[in-house]
Amino acid sequence: MERYFTSELPSRYRPGQFNLTKGKITPEGKTTLFEGEMLFFSWKGEVVRVGRAGSGIVKPETPVLEGGKSYPYFFIVDIESLKQPLVSLTLKDLDEIIPPLVDGDVKKISGAQGWNWAPETEKLEDWFDSIC
Repeated sequence: MERYFTSELPSRYRPGQFNLTKGKITPEGKTTLFEGEMLFFSWKGEVVRVGRAGSGIVKPETPVLEGGKSYPYFFIVDIESLKQPLVSLTLKDLDEIIPPLVDGDVKKISGAQGWNWAPETEKLEDWFDSIC
């Protein structure tokens, strides 16, 4: 996992390119990913990196092929913003921490596949900045 964030992701053709399979993220509309959006990356229920999106969702003319899989979308992770969180966090922790910061406007994070959306409130921004 460490190698993915420190070596693979930064050295891609487009540094920070994070490929997405169909149905894992909303490609357009209110809840689509935007440049500068907060990101939480997890592995086995633990938050392993936090950072910011360096782009919104990109739909290339031809899907990206990698490792025998087709990825119809990608976005760029702002590599400079990518860090291990200053505090240990699990997805279950996020289920408790985030809802009060966004007035409850978020779906359950733990146990979900794909990308969750929450409105970026000032309280959430302040908390996010404190863990980076």
